[in-house]
Amino acid sequence: MKATDLLCEYKIHETFLLRTPLFPIDNLKKLLTSRMDDNEIYDFFLSNKIFEEALLVSSIDTYKMLYMTKSRKPQLLQTLIKYYNRMSTRSTPYGLTAGVSIGKFGNDDRTDIHINELQKYEKHVRVDFEWCCNLIRLIESNISLRENLMIKVNPSCYRQGDRLINPYLSIYHLHNDKNSNRSSIRFTKAVQLVMEYCTDFVGIKDVKLYLKSLYPDAGRDKINGLIDSLIKNEFLFTNLRFSTSCDDPLAHILSVLCVNGVSENIYYKLNEISRKIKEYCLCEIGEGIQIYLDICEKMKDIYETKNYLQVDLTKSVYSNKISKSFKNNLEESINFLLTLAPKKNISHIEIFKNNFLEKYGMHDEIALIEVLDENIGLGIPNEYKINTQDNEKNSNAKMLSFQKLLNRRFRNNINEIKLTKKDLLDISDNDFTLIENDSFDIYMEMIKDGEKNDEYDIALLGVTSNAGQALGRFLPFIDDESISENIFKETCSNTTSLVAEINEYPSNSRFGNVSLNKNPFDYSISISSYNDNKFDIPLTDLYVGIDKNTQNLYVKSKTLNKRIVAIKTNMLNELYFSKFSRFLYDLTYFEQKSLNYILSQFHIPNSMYVPRISYKNIILKSATWQVEEKELERFAEKKNWGEDDFIKFCNFNNIPKVFFVLDFDKKLLIDLENIHLSKLVTNILKSKKNIVLVESLQDLNNLFVYDSNHNKYLNEIIVSFSKNSELYPNEFLYDQKILPNYNLFQERYNQSFMFGESGWIYLKLYGCRGREEELIGRYIKFFCTELYEDKGLKKHFFIRYYDPEPHIRLRLQFYNQPDDKIIERLNAWLRLLRDNGLITKGIYDTYEPEITRYGGFELIQKAEDVFCADSIVIENILYGLSNKTIANSDLYLGILNVLAILDVLEPNTQRQLEMLQASGNPSDYREVFKENRKEIIRLVSRDKSLLSKDELNILHIFKQRNIILNEYKDKILKVEAKGNLKNEINDIILSIIHMSCNRFKADNTWEKKIISLVRHGIYANLEKRRALSAKYGGRGND
Repeated sequence: MKATDLLCEYKIHETFLLRTPLFPIDNLKKLLTSRMDDNEIYDFFLSNKIFEEALLVSSIDTYKMLYMTKSRKPQLLQTLIKYYNRMSTRSTPYGLTAGVSIGKFGNDDRTDIHINELQKYEKHVRVDFEWCCNLIRLIESNISLRENLMIKVNPSCYRQGDRLINPYLSIYHLHNDKNSNRSSIRFTKAVQLVMEYCTDFVGIKDVKLYLKSLYPDAGRDKINGLIDSLIKNEFLFTNLRFSTSCDDPLAHILSVLCVNGVSENIYYKLNEISRKIKEYCLCEIGEGIQIYLDICEKMKDIYETKNYLQVDLTKSVYSNKISKSFKNNLEESINFLLTLAPKKNISHIEIFKNNFLEKYGMHDEIALIEVLDENIGLGIPNEYKINTQDNEKNSNAKMLSFQKLLNRRFRNNINEIKLTKKDLLDISDNDFTLIENDSFDIYMEMIKDGEKNDEYDIALLGVTSNAGQALGRFLPFIDDESISENIFKETCSNTTSLVAEINEYPSNSRFGNVSLNKNPFDYSISISSYNDNKFDIPLTDLYVGIDKNTQNLYVKSKTLNKRIVAIKTNMLNELYFSKFSRFLYDLTYFEQKSLNYILSQFHIPNSMYVPRISYKNIILKSATWQVEEKELERFAEKKNWGEDDFIKFCNFNNIPKVFFVLDFDKKLLIDLENIHLSKLVTNILKSKKNIVLVESLQDLNNLFVYDSNHNKYLNEIIVSFSKNSELYPNEFLYDQKILPNYNLFQERYNQSFMFGESGWIYLKLYGCRGREEELIGRYIKFFCTELYEDKGLKKHFFIRYYDPEPHIRLRLQFYNQPDDKIIERLNAWLRLLRDNGLITKGIYDTYEPEITRYGGFELIQKAEDVFCADSIVIENILYGLSNKTIANSDLYLGILNVLAILDVLEPNTQRQLEMLQASGNPSDYREVFKENRKEIIRLVSRDKSLLSKDELNILHIFKQRNIILNEYKDKILKVEAKGNLKNEINDIILSIIHMSCNRFKADNTWEKKIISLVRHGIYANLEKRRALSAKYGGRGND
């Protein structure tokens, strides 16, 4: 598909979310244009009940300073103006300062957003997440209160040697150490018995009776202490815990206390708090102040924290629709922008994948908790340790050209860089294949275009990873089924993977409320809680593997035998997730197209000022100014500069009088003609030393969102996009990452051999660059021959390797545990290699067999016999080449070697061809084959009458491993017949060929060439035979 002929691959959902400030912009304008002095402004705030309640919900400390202590300090006045500014200009929901409304795209060309009276706004309240966790901890730590509760095992915990590991401590853990958010205890017999007894919910009373029956001499305090320790360190969960998709945590806790017969005083206190919250929700804004304070006092009486309630606001509307033409224009523009976006390449996942392949190979599926455990697995990616995110970077020629274009336009002193379609095509990779994301949300601001009717500009503010992510927090009170069914479900309705939410308590209390959300997914990956309403997938059930087709990592449920796709359901920054959640999300979003990447390119490096950048009616980047205090000092020629100096500085640099001060995602409207706001921005700059100013895109006198009193509001709108299933009904992101497995979930056999264990010794020989053939064909060959003759060595095999230094990996298995004589003999041989300049160092290591790759536990020993036979054959070939008894090219030796293995493990020529065709590009090395066609077909024919004496000798050497290869093949077929084969037969054969090529010549390019030429030769030979068969009759292939 060409970008210029773009169809709408993504369609906008009919439902959108409108976000508007509590107050219309008119209120702020009136306050700021009035000539009130400071005391009059204080009086204005004191008399404004709506502002009072909104301030109380936002900051109880600021509220008390103003309304209880009656303070009138200048600093407090600036704080109050900030809050009033925020309530009038910022649309991001926070307490009562802004609200949300559901809207629909219309079928006509009219946009009409008419907000209802403030009296009809609705408050939605639940207890603060941190307070709730402290409440649960309080109840659980009280032995008499918790007696009637039930407990169950935290399924994320696992045993490691003589320790029981909890890999993640959440906010719930009272003494959560930021440097270590995991815990471990000794896995005693008593701990083991409790964990086994509590696989499902069991009454604490029953657990105590059970322990008492097993340990009659144990006192009550000891038993209580054990249970207390297991609960506090989150090895056990009580049924008080709620999931992150719970609508009302307090209602859940009350229900548990009621059902379990906890009738203590705390139950009645909580019931009263719940009743008062419902009463508060029914009050109009401005009339619930005392009730809110009463609730906080009652909650403080139980447990004191900084925050007590989470409040959200919905605004009812008379009309909330956006025109069909706006929707169509937005669809077209976003679809075009997305075609330019490259895949998101998360470099630390790419590195992690390579490390995974290095340690575990292509064919094993490894427990997630093992993979991310730094003691027994790979550990977490380095980026997680320093808590950073990959920056998407691209320094290709087209992107550099685009930066030059921006700089050229910028030097022309224009206020706006208007990009054309050609400009944007210049930064694309000309890959207009199907975009991979299934869905996403876009944050935007609608801006009325002058006096034109129903024409709007769009300011892009951000984009999410999947549709519905920005809505989950509000679903409990805005859902009309259309959002859950038509937005969330689009994410997973056409995939064979299981789409799951992650149910995780954050480790930092500040993010608890953000993590709570509602979503319709049926599956939940529970990390620090459980979810009774969904199918819970514990961490211990998740395994990591490599997809053979895409070469990407995937996660799979052992129990369900399905791949898992973890979907973000909230807006919490990924830096604040646990290592497990972050890893699961990274795998889901790895290599997806990234619209954020396109948006990130619209900047001009090393410039204080960046003009507005737009495409059609879409503002891709607002004009911005980076202002540093030292610039003001230079401009004013003094350190003690003031508001007048700042205003002159802005005038000198053509900074408009009205702009926003940007602090991450927070914006504060500034009007330099207002003394209070000019003083405010001056103080901010002096405090922060540098600030970012952003142009105000909206004409504050020409806003289109209005209420019944004709007051106007700023806006933000969240629009959800999903792939157009009518255009691409069978192509979805997650299905592209899935291939059906040959058999059910592959259990990894955790088998490794320490030095001398079961007779194994594993050596790494470094420093042999340039002399590998001599080391293998002489020194290893002769040394191992001596060991065989002495009847001590059972088998040996080697491979060539880079990590990144080139070296030889030599495995030796002795019949008995190696004694001091064998070890001294080995060390003497290593010294000889060093003294003769063949190695610089030799390292003993642990041998970890690739069990799954070669068929499973039942086959690994026979596979090692094949490795041994192949190693001896390659040693003999290399020895023959060195003493000139074999005179042949690497190319022909490689071809004969591959043919010799195929003739034993898969003698059917047609199936040989199919196997090799599936392993690579059929067109690779076609020209090389044409140049050597006659010779390659001669070798492939295996006609002895056409082979030279040297070639017959080589085939004779290769056949020395045939007995072992046949035994291996027979055993593979027997294991397959029992249903125990852990890999596909073709993959096993290709692995044997790959390792043999590695032993002969560790060159992947050479190996690819050999495989390709054998494939071309087999195909040509088959075609020749088919032609003869057609001409003379008979069979054309075996």
